[in-house]
Amino acid sequence: VSQSRYGGDNRFALITCTADAASGANDFPGRLVFSTTADGASRPTERMRIDSSGRLLVGTTTADTSGNALLQVNGSIKGTVTSETSKATTSGTAVEFTGIPSWVKKITLMLNGISLSGNGQFLIQLGSGSFKTSDYVSTGNFLSGGVTSGGASSTAGFLLINNFSANIQSGHIVFTLQTGNTWIGSGVTTFHGSVTNGFTAGNVTLSGALDRIRLTSTDTATNNLDAGSINILYEG
Repeated sequence: VSQSRYGGDNRFALITCTADAASGANDFPGRLVFSTTADGASRPTERMRIDSSGRLLVGTTTADTSGNALLQVNGSIKGTVTSETSKATTSGTAVEFTGIPSWVKKITLMLNGISLSGNGQFLIQLGSGSFKTSDYVSTGNFLSGGVTSGGASSTAGFLLINNFSANIQSGHIVFTLQTGNTWIGSGVTTFHGSVTNGFTAGNVTLSGALDRIRLTSTDTATNNLDAGSINILYEG
């Protein structure tokens, strides 16, 4: 099934029924292929297929047969949870994720055994086109043995207290879109080998849709990331 304007191979869209594997007596595996023509092009490109096993493939022509997943998508899906690839935080002054889709409404930053090379604090910064480094409303505190041991505030990012280079932390920080381009963040971590927890909370208004997030520190001149890894989950 196709729709064309000038005939020949110039088509707006195309639905094709074809063999999905070798056929034989009483054996006719088939697939349906759905193709559309991009703006500026004259011939259709495959966008989606239903194969002979009932799998729906979007953005890919190769099925993953290792499991039982009937929906297989190459690319992000609005309204679902997408996990990025974990990044090491073992060197440099910052680790960042960019290219976050504009429809995202919630981001979970996962911290796994992160540490700084010197005494200082972590900062988490968001951005739209570039990272925002001012006008945050944020406080960080830490609780040791059930007693608040200290805290601070920051306008440069969401503050996560670390204090000493020997400290190693793991936990989650969640950011949600409250309205417009205003993001609310809060989270809790645990300090390895102790009865200490870190807490952070705050908000920031960006100039446009969020498309990036990074972990850095309050003093990049003397502090490097030197342990662990981070990753993000995002959803619409």
